[in-house]
Amino acid sequence: MKQIIFIGAIALAGLFHVSTPTAQNIHFVGTPTINDLGTQLEFCGKLAGLGNNALVTVTLSTTAETTSICTNPGGKVAPGQTKTETVVTSGTFESDKNGSVTFCLTTDTPTPGKCPNARWTGTVTDVTFSNTSISVNGQVID
Repeated sequence: MKQIIFIGAIALAGLFHVSTPTAQNIHFVGTPTINDLGTQLEFCGKLAGLGNNALVTVTLSTTAETTSICTNPGGKVAPGQTKTETVVTSGTFESDKNGSVTFCLTTDTPTPGKCPNARWTGTVTDVTFSNTSISVNGQVID
């Protein structure tokens, strides 16, 4: 009899387990906006299907092809290197009672290409962005 009561208590406890809401069908509401700010990328949008009052991490990932210049201690400017790297930024947002969230993320300016030596100063002059994606809690959103 004690064993049956114990198993019943475990089953009953499972009914009251509290967990973080999980998303069922995360999707964009309307069309997100993507702005190339020259050396940064800004991605803003509204997502729904997140669960009510849930904390979600939205991550922006993009490939950045960076063009930079190098300036020597005497002020002479020389072309720097062009390099490609993946730039990632994220933010944590709380969804509203309807399971949606409005967000805006901006990447940091990538680091400049390699200059001839440590006395030269590298400056990013332009960045071309491609392969941009948004994920929510690790799930890529189309």
